[in-house]
Amino acid sequence: MTDIDILASTLLEESKRFLEKAEQHSTIDDARNAYLHAALNLAFCSLEAHINSIAEDQLLRTDISLHERGLLSEKKVEMVAGEFQLQKGLQMYRLEDRLQFLWTRFSTDSAFDRNVTAWGQFKDGLDLRNGLTHPKSMVTLTVESVRRSVGAIIEIIDIAYRRIYKKPFPAKGKELHSTLAF
Repeated sequence: MTDIDILASTLLEESKRFLEKAEQHSTIDDARNAYLHAALNLAFCSLEAHINSIAEDQLLRTDISLHERGLLSEKKVEMVAGEFQLQKGLQMYRLEDRLQFLWTRFSTDSAFDRNVTAWGQFKDGLDLRNGLTHPKSMVTLTVESVRRSVGAIIEIIDIAYRRIYKKPFPAKGKELHSTLAF
């Protein structure tokens, strides 16, 4: 297991633990809100770390185009002296675009079905996370909305593992139960 895999797994466990801590609060208060914020944001950090790890694995392949390499490494591809070249500059891609690219390009299965429940719950969670990260109006999190979001992220990572590695995501069996006890 690489350092990024360890970090990705740790972030997910922290997210689940903060969700458990939020569930322990029977009333809505500052602590519960902080735990929910932490759980949601750490779950998305974990997802992005898992995606980056999968992308790094795919960068080892020799059958990918320069533009695919740019998307996987989040680097700019520019025309230089009549040919495309990978640049050092950062080129960000939307999280859902990178996910769909990984599933479509590196899987022998059919295209990912965006109508599955996990995808809709992931998109709802992404809206919540974006509302916290780029606030334009007040976002209210509930234990249930964060539970659905974290569960969807685990399911999305599992889908990626099954499609790309042909094996289940190891942490899926633990569902929303954290291995941490802080």
